Amino acid sequence: MYKLFKLSLATAIRQKSVFLVLLLLAVVPFVLQRMANVEVDPSLSRPAIAQAIWQLAWAAACFWLVYHAANMGGEHVRSRLGEYFLSGGVSKSSQLCGLWLTTLLFALLIVLVAVVVCVSAAAPDGQTEWRH
Repeated sequence: MYKLFKLSLATAIRQKSVFLVLLLLAVVPFVLQRMANVEVDPSLSRPAIAQAIWQLAWAAACFWLVYHAANMGGEHVRSRLGEYFLSGGVSKSSQLCGLWLTTLLFALLIVLVAVVVCVSAAAPDGQTEWRH
């Protein structure tokens, strides 16, 4: 399972789509913040960033991660890599776990980027903003 995880991780890194998704997650909330009416009410700036990052994180998880997992599984079947690992003694369930481990790692990276953006850009400044 570990060898298949390393192989699928190296393949995903070579395709570079994960870097594009993570970069978009880090940059787009600050662009979408401008769509909020910040000039009229400047206090909307931080909630707009927080809302945008979490909506983008959900969209990336629902669309890109599912596409990535399906693409990885399709390549696994198309290249007959599963048969190779099966002949080496790796069960089908271990192969599935190895492939999904890469996808779950990317899901954790998406959540980590969202948390970092929220904490660094959307957290309240002073003690008075923490109270309701």
